Amino acid sequence: MNPTASCPTTGEIGGPDGADPRARIKETRIEVDALLPEGPYDLWRGGETTRRVAHLVGAFASDPRLSKMLNQAAIMDTLVEGCRDGVLVLRLRAGCFP
Repeated sequence: MNPTASCPTTGEIGGPDGADPRARIKETRIEVDALLPEGPYDLWRGGETTRRVAHLVGAFASDPRLSKMLNQAAIMDTLVEGCRDGVLVLRLRAGCFP
């Protein structure tokens, strides 16, 4: 496998300049269903009904089990899209805005 080639199924790529293809760098968007409690990324603890957006977004930078996202804004876009489509609810904390 060419380590800089993109996988046609997952969109994951190896690092530049012949880096290990197992680096699991993802450059395509994440589906909102994958971020839900029943999703494949296991981002929620058992019985949780709420999760901070910062945790969901940050997990792709800090959790070694997950693919690394080249663009964290893509994760935010997925969450906003999920909210707009009625798949999940985003709640603002009181006092966030004047």
